[in-house]
Amino acid sequence: MNIDMIGRFALGVGLAFAACPCSTFAYDNEVTHPNLTVVATEKSALYTDPTLMFRLGLAPADQQFFNYRGRVGPILSGAFTYPLSGLIGEGAFDEDRGRRAINHFYDPYLDRTLTILGVPFGNRSWRWMLEDLGPIANQDRSIADARGYIARAITFNEGSAAESEQERGTAWGTLLLSLGSAMHHMQDMHQPQHVRNDDHLEQYPMLGLNPFFNPSRYELYTAKVDGAIAGLAASGAPVYPGTSDFQSIRDFWFNSAGTGSAQYTNRSFVSQGTNFTMRFGVANTGTYPLPLPGTAVDVTVEELHAEEGQPVPTAITSLCGNPAIDCTMAMYPAGPSTRASTLSIFDQDLRARGVYVTYNDGDITPTYQTDRLFALNRFNFNDAHKTLIGRAVGYSAGLVNHFFRGKLEVSPPTTGAYAVVDHSTGQGFTTVRATVKNATSGAALQSGTLQAIARFHRNNCYQADLSGEWTADDAGQPVPPCPNYRSAEEHLRLTAPESVAFGDGEEKQFTFTFSDPIPMDATDLVLQVFYRGTVGSEPESFAVGAADLSEPTFATVMNGTDVFEIPAGSGGQFFYYQDIIANVARAPYSIVDINGDQVYASPPDVDVRGGDIRYDISVDGKKVGEVAALPPGRFLRIAALVKPGGFNLRLNATGAGFGGTSTYSFAAKLAQIDTAANAYVVSVVGKLRSQTLHFDSVTYWQYYPTSSAKIKTMLPSRDANASTPVAVTMTPP
Repeated sequence: MNIDMIGRFALGVGLAFAACPCSTFAYDNEVTHPNLTVVATEKSALYTDPTLMFRLGLAPADQQFFNYRGRVGPILSGAFTYPLSGLIGEGAFDEDRGRRAINHFYDPYLDRTLTILGVPFGNRSWRWMLEDLGPIANQDRSIADARGYIARAITFNEGSAAESEQERGTAWGTLLLSLGSAMHHMQDMHQPQHVRNDDHLEQYPMLGLNPFFNPSRYELYTAKVDGAIAGLAASGAPVYPGTSDFQSIRDFWFNSAGTGSAQYTNRSFVSQGTNFTMRFGVANTGTYPLPLPGTAVDVTVEELHAEEGQPVPTAITSLCGNPAIDCTMAMYPAGPSTRASTLSIFDQDLRARGVYVTYNDGDITPTYQTDRLFALNRFNFNDAHKTLIGRAVGYSAGLVNHFFRGKLEVSPPTTGAYAVVDHSTGQGFTTVRATVKNATSGAALQSGTLQAIARFHRNNCYQADLSGEWTADDAGQPVPPCPNYRSAEEHLRLTAPESVAFGDGEEKQFTFTFSDPIPMDATDLVLQVFYRGTVGSEPESFAVGAADLSEPTFATVMNGTDVFEIPAGSGGQFFYYQDIIANVARAPYSIVDINGDQVYASPPDVDVRGGDIRYDISVDGKKVGEVAALPPGRFLRIAALVKPGGFNLRLNATGAGFGGTSTYSFAAKLAQIDTAANAYVVSVVGKLRSQTLHFDSVTYWQYYPTSSAKIKTMLPSRDANASTPVAVTMTPP
């Protein structure tokens, strides 16, 4: 008997890359929100976890590109090609369009949305963005919506393959835009005005006639220091995973540990309209009880400008001297900031010195008086940036990580292959066995459903006799079987959802049934498993896993006892056993004539006759089928889905002089894109006995006295049905 192995070849393929229109940083919706989002996305698991995109059924994030409407500043025109992070950034831009911005406020101290003169406007930020308490009119990019989009992106399979792939792509794009909206909110929760009920309106000045026109000084200033913002953004790190504070996405706004974004910013920073107050020379908290003002530190104007490497403006030196050390600013620390607020005659808000100013904000402290006004200037903003920009990125990235936290691990069953069928039927794979483990960190999966999805392209050259497979030329180079070998579109096969629950870390065995079989011509085959249900304490969430399967691997077993090998010349040579018997009196056939009477009779002569062989067939330790009698000159062929590393074929063969069990290790068939190597990896076929085989084959034959022939010289079978595989009686999975 003999075994020949699959050959593997890597073919260079071109992976298209498109340029992305890039912008500089500025803290406004046109640039800063998109760019903070790009930075956060590229720090998230979408880019840093090499397994996530595979589990989602996608190429790596840096190889994903999307066409979306074009934008230059606020001008929308035409279309651009965006990388994945860029598209999410555009989702952050879109979140401020129209009236959506009215929903970008949340005061965690009073649990309220933006409230002006006692009248609430819009929804709480988390309520708008999560829709976890029910749908909201005109909201189609919430986290709840995003979970619907991901289900459509993974499972939609209606119409033609090209049409359904287009719909899945659209769902992916809309999902990413929705994540951009959510990240926008994380960034707004790190702008103090958004969490301290400090309204600001940047639009519609109406020639100064709009009483609500009130631009944010914080945002206007930050728009001018794009270089500094970029560096601070780069220093941010995802807040999840790594802490137990975030059990649900709502926890990113507020949670019992007090580490929600809105909670932290509300208690740690003052804002333009909720600053400290001064009464009888004592600094007080003002509108909110936190942060508490510390002891003021006087800093000269000269020192402040020197820290930034800038000269003191001429208008100030004329008043304060040169160097400008005769004028100081009283910087008040609070929370994490050493310069949370400023009490200074140089601030534009200080108009009335030595008089009392009465405020009535109608909120926490209805009326209060202040001797002097605190104000926020660029030195305060610069100090706030050191904390808030990095946290905005960290919470944005952490929210994305949490959204995709549901993780399943898919592996082969404990024994056996994923699937094995009799190739002679040509019917494909209707059942696939797999091990599925809940690998979601610290969370059970409860009250949900599980669905298996086979994702693949198709070999447009496939033929049942394997003549549509790759071959190798005389130089060993792969030869494609036909033009357009690999289908451009991806195909799906799905099982019906089944009820399931997993404990934390629990592993289960499944047999998935596909009503529409996985075809024999599948290439780039991946088994994906999609859970929808409660993840931890969060209902209507999801978990996803995937395993790279071999392409249908054709293992052939041949009964070659219709020929017999005897020494001839310098090596062994195959002869039909009937010819040996008929010509036993002549060399080289006479070598089997043990008694030299020139008449064939066994015994005493060597038995050269072929016969039926019974086979019991096992793959990776599990019996998959049997053939009661494989005639001489015939073959059987199974098709298997196995792990890409290969599989073990065990044969218990009896008859025609054979008896006993042998195990053989085989490579798996490959026909898939290797994105990391920028190559298409394929396995080739060859000919044996005029049959096309993947050379995952075992051939049984007899020889005398030792074997030295090359199996590829074996004569073709003269059986009338030599090209037709014998049916295998399959064992139920």
